[in-house]
Amino acid sequence: MASSDTDDSASELLAIVWVLLTVSALIIIARLYTRAAVVKNVALDDHIMIFAWFFGLLFNTFISLSCHWGLGRHFWTLDPLHQVNAMHWNFTAQPFGILAGMIGRISFTVSLLRIIGPVDRFKKMVLLFLIIFQILVNISTIILIFVQCGKDINAIWDPALIKTAGAKCWSPDIQTYYGFFQSSVNAATDLALTVLPLLVLWSTQLKTAIKVTLGFLLGLSILAMAATVVKTYQLKNISARNDFTRNIVGLYIWTAVEFNVVFIGASISTLKPLFKGVKMFSRTSSRPVGYQLSRTGQKSSSHAHPSYKPESWSFSQLNSSKRDKGDSASEENILPPENQHRSGNGQDIKKTTVITIDRRNSNFNPTPEPVRFESVERGRAPSTEPPAAWNGSHAR
Repeated sequence: MASSDTDDSASELLAIVWVLLTVSALIIIARLYTRAAVVKNVALDDHIMIFAWFFGLLFNTFISLSCHWGLGRHFWTLDPLHQVNAMHWNFTAQPFGILAGMIGRISFTVSLLRIIGPVDRFKKMVLLFLIIFQILVNISTIILIFVQCGKDINAIWDPALIKTAGAKCWSPDIQTYYGFFQSSVNAATDLALTVLPLLVLWSTQLKTAIKVTLGFLLGLSILAMAATVVKTYQLKNISARNDFTRNIVGLYIWTAVEFNVVFIGASISTLKPLFKGVKMFSRTSSRPVGYQLSRTGQKSSSHAHPSYKPESWSFSQLNSSKRDKGDSASEENILPPENQHRSGNGQDIKKTTVITIDRRNSNFNPTPEPVRFESVERGRAPSTEPPAAWNGSHAR
């Protein structure tokens, strides 16, 4: 079957892989800015994600070199030199595509380990198992790529050596079938990394709207699983060596989609501190509130409750540590307190004690008037009745 030299899908491949990598780079840069400038806590998972992105960069670089030599064009339209070089950079790119997705998943798994903390040992052991199993399966896939022709490694991308040098290679079906297994493991890992955060959120006492939002952001691994499933279907083209340079394009497109979705899904959930102004992310705290105590002739002073401690928090720094004794023992420390102390109904509370001193009486006996609670919320008049969340145990 004849084909025109202009029948080339390289431009489509290059456009997709570089646009995806650029988008993921912008998300990761925003992640690093958030962690370094806003949260001021660049953690291990951030460094791992940077490492993963550079493997994605190497994948794109070698794919670009392969396209220069003929990847995307029909194999029979290439001269022998272009055939060998296109295949060479083609196989060189494959390990970096595998490593980019694997390390990106490890970064997100490390984030989840910090969310879960040391309390839930079962979930922690599951995540550690996923890390180890990911490494074993994906590294063994890379090894298999380069040992399929034994010592004659050049025969992988130069089939002529099988005839001229007597090189012996495995059937391409072996790499295809093991690729099915490897991709199935990755898809199952993405599913686990979607379900586990949802299980953690389900056990908390957060509002439904916040649970849904957090669940959506932390559950973006489901998109990576979908991309992995499509990529698994494309693996069948590894065995189609008669037109390898053209048939393999779909596999590389979905490989790039897979690891970039992993990058974006694992990073976008860390950007929450950049959007503190969004009302739905605000927290209703059940901690004892701070208050102001005012006396006649004295300046007002503000005293924060001794049980309150400022927290530094990022979206991926959720932890399962228990609150102070004044809080419910079953509630997890999922969201941080705001800069202001709030009552159970979300209003600021100011406690004012007015003391009247009668100087005509030699026996000093200040008589406090009833405590008056004032709502700082606009449009509300002062009230002498304490709010529902105030139990009176913190009055001084």
